[in-house]
Amino acid sequence: MNERAHPSVWVPLAALFVLWLSHLSLLYTAASLRCHDVILGGEVVSIPAYRVVMLGATALAAGALSLLLVGFVRRRASPDGDAQLAGFMGLVLGSLFAAYLVWSIPHTLANTAVC
Repeated sequence: MNERAHPSVWVPLAALFVLWLSHLSLLYTAASLRCHDVILGGEVVSIPAYRVVMLGATALAAGALSLLLVGFVRRRASPDGDAQLAGFMGLVLGSLFAAYLVWSIPHTLANTAVC
């Protein structure tokens, strides 16, 4: 029997995309505000404020990603074929996002951005 997939099966994939886009936008905005000397020019415990914001946003994104990945693993174990597909896609895309988060940390700490 071919039934149409329930939209809630795909909501976590959309949430993964929104999380990635939000993280990227927030980091770009923080770097831009610092480069244009609008805000984030100070220091927090001798660490530049914009780095603290960027590392904090990365930590929050990593926490939310870990929750999404747990949900994707559960979907892979579901008897529903659409849920299994959504879980597989979520695990692949979530792994790529995790690799991006790990990659972004040394660049934030090394201050590779050019104003």
